[in-house]
Amino acid sequence: MYTTEQTKELQKATTAFLKNAAKVNDIEQLRNALRLHEYRYYVLNDPLVADVEYDQLYKQLQHIEEEHPKLITKDSPTQRVGSTLNASFPTVQHLVPMLSLDNSYNAEDLYDFDRKARELTGLDKIEYCVEPKFDGASISLIYENDLFARGATRGDGVEGEDITTNLKQIKSIPLSAPFSKFGLVQVEIRGEVIITKDVFKKYNDNLITYTIGTSEKDKKAEQMPDDEKYADIIAKQYQITNKKITIDADIITVYFPLISRRSAAICQRCSEC
Repeated sequence: MYTTEQTKELQKATTAFLKNAAKVNDIEQLRNALRLHEYRYYVLNDPLVADVEYDQLYKQLQHIEEEHPKLITKDSPTQRVGSTLNASFPTVQHLVPMLSLDNSYNAEDLYDFDRKARELTGLDKIEYCVEPKFDGASISLIYENDLFARGATRGDGVEGEDITTNLKQIKSIPLSAPFSKFGLVQVEIRGEVIITKDVFKKYNDNLITYTIGTSEKDKKAEQMPDDEKYADIIAKQYQITNKKITIDADIITVYFPLISRRSAAICQRCSEC
């Protein structure tokens, strides 16, 4: 996502802001520096700054935006966290139904799938790529004009629950991505939210424990880890909703690096795949 030169430039800005707090004219550079460090921490697992240094930069941005609220943008790092996470979710309709995968336990089913695929594509021979399936919580991410506009659960396949606010807590999901450079106005990315076994164990080891029978004031608990650190997006389907198009895999893998590079072709409808 970042070239060597971009990383050096933003790291240089980081050092400067840590020595002398950013001014209002530095706000966009400060945001870019924070985005770099989110990417290094949550996606690459290779941070360039300590947590306390990231927090210093974040608080500088908060301060500037509080003093100049008109400068707040929808994709600012501060806009991930709302006042509360949504507990009740409105129902929204998917742009295109989210179809589920069928199970197969015999060769006949696979031969039949191959026959249908060849008939639909008009090809005599198709090369397949097989990989393990991550079984998590299916979600749909919609980007409009480069901004993360809506996230929803699969639901019944036709309608799902709007969980946009909650998904913003997952810092491996970018709040913006330059799809417009590729002529894309509206993009839908589908995938799974998962928790790996090692992270699940860490989460359980740090669960909040309450002493039964004591008042709320006297209850003592360990700090529960941030949920966003324990969820990753593994996208398995891609959806361009304004036109049928095939694009280079780099636009996907750069901004959603956990997506398989082998799935570069993008279809207008899932049912065509």
